[in-house]
Amino acid sequence: MELRALAVLGRQGPITMSELAGALKAPLSSVTHTVGKLVAKRLVERKRVKQDRRVVLVRFSRRGKEINRFVTETRLAAGRTMLQALKPGDRAVVVKRLAQMAVETKSLPKQSRPFPKPSDAPRQSSERLRDTEQIPRGRLRTPQLP
Repeated sequence: MELRALAVLGRQGPITMSELAGALKAPLSSVTHTVGKLVAKRLVERKRVKQDRRVVLVRFSRRGKEINRFVTETRLAAGRTMLQALKPGDRAVVVKRLAQMAVETKSLPKQSRPFPKPSDAPRQSSERLRDTEQIPRGRLRTPQLP
């Protein structure tokens, strides 16, 4: 849920905890826990709204903004590179079909969408991942962000 929360912040900017829970379609308690983990990683900040101290606003930290900008620019550059490899006519067809897919996917019921949310995907134990991917024991670590 952390990546989904960061994606929402990247699209919508500063948002209240309740709005974030709504966007993620998750209980407020789960979102509060997720945001707490992101605060500990120094990716987001929480701030109470002066007009109503019950409302908590979530926004990217400086570090979170930098990482979000880097990820966005990297993804856009990769997409541009792939599209530039095509002939102009083929490029137009791909862009048109991607736009059509985006519109049609939004109108599909959740059960029919081509890519499930990460929380819907079956989980594998890290032991099974080690066996499947042949990763040596002890090297399965979360990469550190800048």
